[in-house]
Amino acid sequence: MIFSLAQPEQDVWLLGLFPFSGPWAGGLGQLPAVQMGLEDVNRDPNILPGYTLHMTVNDTAVSE
Repeated sequence: MIFSLAQPEQDVWLLGLFPFSGPWAGGLGQLPAVQMGLEDVNRDPNILPGYTLHMTVNDTAVSE
């Protein structure tokens, strides 16, 4: 009989608030960098082992 102490992976959800519309849509440049960072963290088993990061994104719609 084989026993495992491994825990199932847990999902961690982050909220990304980025300006995609309005006079300064800087979120269009920020989002890819954040997505790359999440991918790097999820790919490396030495960073946050047992967790998978996810992000939901919302437009802050910057106004003047």
